[in-house]
Formats: sequence, structure tokens, C-alpha cells
Amino acid sequence: MKFVAPATLLLSTAAAMAIEPRQAPDNVFVTVTNLQCQPHGTTCFYTFEVRSSPGSAPLVCSARAQAAGTIPSLPNEPCADPNAVFSFERQGAGKPASFDITWTSDWARGVQKVHGSHVFSSADFKTDNLGTQSYVGAKEFTISGLTTTLVIRD
Repeated sequence: MKFVAPATLLLSTAAAMAIEPRQAPDNVFVTVTNLQCQPHGTTCFYTFEVRSSPGSAPLVCSARAQAAGTIPSLPNEPCADPNAVFSFERQGAGKPASFDITWTSDWARGVQKVHGSHVFSSADFKTDNLGTQSYVGAKEFTISGLTTTLVIRD
């Protein structure tokens, strides 16, 4: 009897893992629902919804950061799905910024990582007369050319 429980646990864990890497989508569709600093405050907000197809349920990626008006870089923040992280990278005043998303999933022989990136123009951000920055670019965009990396276990 003592052998049955561990064997059942092992089989259920193995069954949950993919045998082969999953086919990554060609594109993902992103909606920017909040990307701004709070007027007269010290908090900036980031909320992105990522979809594998236009009608699919969104993966929500959101975070807050402390800043004095300018939206700061934010590396490797977890999304609602613990297998996904996002980053927002500022290049400096008057320079572009980027949004990156990475999903990680296990499969029988290793780990699969799917990554996509979008570059924002410096014109996509405005700063009001009080020095508070907000995103004014397109609310929706498509990330094409996703890359897939497979890490094979020995």
C-alpha cells in the first residue's frame, strides 16, 4: 500500500507534462489597459492584456512601481499565469521603450520558452505640465515573430 500512493502521484505529474513542445502562436495580441504614473503621486501602473487570438481570454500582466512622474523600467514581473513574466524597459528621455513577454512551459525532455517584444516610439508617451508621464499610443498592437527556445534536459 505504501508504494501505491507515490506511484499514483508520479504518474499524475508525468501525465500533466507535455510529451512534445507545444506549437507557439505566430502572433499575440496585446491591449494596453493602463500605462501611466499617478498625477500628483509616486506610483506608476502597468496593465497589459495578452491574447493568443483576438477572441481568446486574456492573460493579464499588471504591476505597480514607485516613481516620481516618469514611467520606470520594470524587469521580469509575474503575470496572472505564473508561467509568464513581462518586462517594460525605458531607454531614457526621448528614446523608445519596449514591452517583453515570456512564457515558460515544461515538456518531457526540458523547458520551452516563448518570447515576444514590442518597441514603443518615444511619441507614444506624453508628459503633462506637472511632469507626470502617461502612455498615449495605440491601445492595441500585435507582436509578430515570436521566438521559441527549447532547453533540453540531460
